[in-house]
Amino acid sequence: MAKAAKTADLRGWVPISAIEVEYSLLQRTTEREILPMADAFGLGVLGYSTLAAAF
Repeated sequence: MAKAAKTADLRGWVPISAIEVEYSLLQRTTEREILPMADAFGLGVLGYSTLAAAF
């Protein structure tokens, strides 16, 4: 994702504005890995499977 955002920026393409990631009570790696990257690139974050697919 970071590479795609940087490539779009360098080539003058329309920037990526948001990403959709699995973000639930069971899948918390998003907080450590994806959210800091999204913040650095100014991306919006949409979470899916917030209830861990009713686990």
